[in-house]
Amino acid sequence: MLKKEDNTLNKVSVIIPAYNSEGTIENTLLSVISQTIEGIEIIVVINGTTDSTSEIAERVLSNQKRHQWRIIHEKVGNVGKARNIGIENAEGKYLFFLDSDDFIDHNALAELYKTAEKENADIAFCGFRKTNEQKKILFEYDDLFDYYDTSKNGLVVLDDFLKGKTWIWIATVLFKKQLVTDFELRFSEKYSSGEDQCFIMYNLFYARIVCSSNKVLSSYVSHAHGLSSSKKVFESIQGFEEFIDFVKGQENLENNGLVNNILNTIINYKMPYLLTRNLYRYAKKHSYYEFSDLLKTTEELMNKYPLIIKPKNKHSKFGIIGHFLLLRFPSVFYLFARLYKG
Repeated sequence: MLKKEDNTLNKVSVIIPAYNSEGTIENTLLSVISQTIEGIEIIVVINGTTDSTSEIAERVLSNQKRHQWRIIHEKVGNVGKARNIGIENAEGKYLFFLDSDDFIDHNALAELYKTAEKENADIAFCGFRKTNEQKKILFEYDDLFDYYDTSKNGLVVLDDFLKGKTWIWIATVLFKKQLVTDFELRFSEKYSSGEDQCFIMYNLFYARIVCSSNKVLSSYVSHAHGLSSSKKVFESIQGFEEFIDFVKGQENLENNGLVNNILNTIINYKMPYLLTRNLYRYAKKHSYYEFSDLLKTTEELMNKYPLIIKPKNKHSKFGIIGHFLLLRFPSVFYLFARLYKG
């Protein structure tokens, strides 16, 4: 269903994929409806849900008159497909992606829109807080990452992003739709993990201007059970390898030195970091036998991507020490993963 006022210019299209989200979708939608900015278009893409997600979304959206909205039903598909459907139907100048269990502060889109318009940015992002399901804050953005005081070229930000100096989570960023359209950028529909990071990386690769609103405006809800503790998290490795091939295929680009730096960062830091992080998350929820078995299957990848670059940021020691333990003392690595609460 679509509610639309004639001659309304959509500033931001908010795209929300939803699957069996009856327990969270209302809070997510209410956080969007309460935004202080006018000109929001809300697109909910419901793919194959078997609960009352659709009915709840219909009720919540029907009870407000400020924002245009539509609900799109798709019988099958993952989160990548749902977001791509949203992109194809979006009419806003900027795109914003929000999962159906996360939420944003009431002024988030106004702050991001103001920042993007001021800098004529292709990408504008803000900080976020990570919470558990009981809404206890686990950390805030500047505990681990840095903002930008001035706008940057997308390649510069991409290198910082890969090194973990800064971080762009999918529900903290406005993407200029023209950038996404001009370069035909879409979420991968092959993977269930890492597709959001890869979408961000491709956008950063092409972005001329990236800026940040140096405020925490979005909340990421961490769940005790999810993809991060399953083997599916290793699908992100495949997505990053495809991005490596993409970067290698670029020729006659300005800033070739920076492109080479990005390639080196992915191969010599990001990939070994991802392998370490994924094994750490898997170890937290599985037996040592299962962990050891998985470690054997990743041995070839560990040899292919040795940790060479060791960037200094607010959390790099954790990854570097973890990688060392994984290679030399896997039993100690496993024990640490099981005991550490982070």
